[in-house]
Amino acid sequence: MSLNDCIELRHYLHQHPEVSQQEKETHRYLFQKLKALAPDDIKTVAATGILVVFYGERKGKNILFRADMDALPIEETITGPYVSTNEKVSHKCGHDGHSAVMFGLAQYFADNRLDQGNAVLLFQPAEENGWGARAVMESKILENLSIDYTVAFHNLP
Repeated sequence: MSLNDCIELRHYLHQHPEVSQQEKETHRYLFQKLKALAPDDIKTVAATGILVVFYGERKGKNILFRADMDALPIEETITGPYVSTNEKVSHKCGHDGHSAVMFGLAQYFADNRLDQGNAVLLFQPAEENGWGARAVMESKILENLSIDYTVAFHNLP
């Protein structure tokens, strides 16, 4: 995936923001794109989140990468070709960018299979209201993955 592809994906997500626990179109769009990368495992988690796994050829460290994907119930204020099409909903915390960066990472792992260890990518829903992290933990989907390290990011607008 090129930088332009990541930008295009981010613009699409920015145009179609969905608030916490309602990320149905975001899930559908990202799941389809991620599945096309042929990861070793891909699952829905916490209703609208996505867990993607790329296994290495040999045992090693298991690293979880986490990004969020929900938007806020705030009117869009920017102008331009990728302005939000959902009235009174917009990506004000950059979660569209987080998801685009995470997709770029998934593309990297799809193109550069790991020799050792596993990469687990979590597209977490409902970060803004706190429900998503709780729902992921309650699902117990991470328990059997023996995560050694977690890399999660959030910007400071």
